[in-house]
Amino acid sequence: MTSWRGLAVCETLSPEEAQYFFGDSDDGLPTHQQHERARLYCYTCPVQVECLRWCVETDIQYGVWGGLTESQRKRYLMPAIRKEGLSDEVLSEVIWRVGSRIFKRLEESDFRPPHLGASETAEAQPLDLPTHKSLATTSA
Repeated sequence: MTSWRGLAVCETLSPEEAQYFFGDSDDGLPTHQQHERARLYCYTCPVQVECLRWCVETDIQYGVWGGLTESQRKRYLMPAIRKEGLSDEVLSEVIWRVGSRIFKRLEESDFRPPHLGASETAEAQPLDLPTHKSLATTSA
């Protein structure tokens, strides 16, 4: 069976783009903007739920994982897990709730992650963004 990591969008990024996930880029963007750029990649990734689960199970404290920053995981995810337990449904619900603003920005912007076949300067194409139900059914 193929590891979820082999299917992750972040595995296809350049080293410069990968730095956005940890706010370490030297391109002059403030950390919050780097994290937002990383989250744009996450919200088009087919293994977002698996990534977030791995982050929680291995107690990762730093960076963007599964589309959530460390502060978002503390503020939204951990209380949900304490209340309802760790499940793909809980992860999907939090991803959807926190990410709804990202979906809106993706739909309205010209930015398209390179793995979707367009650059930042290319004409924006409609995105096939996940729905809440599709997030819950993509995990195995």
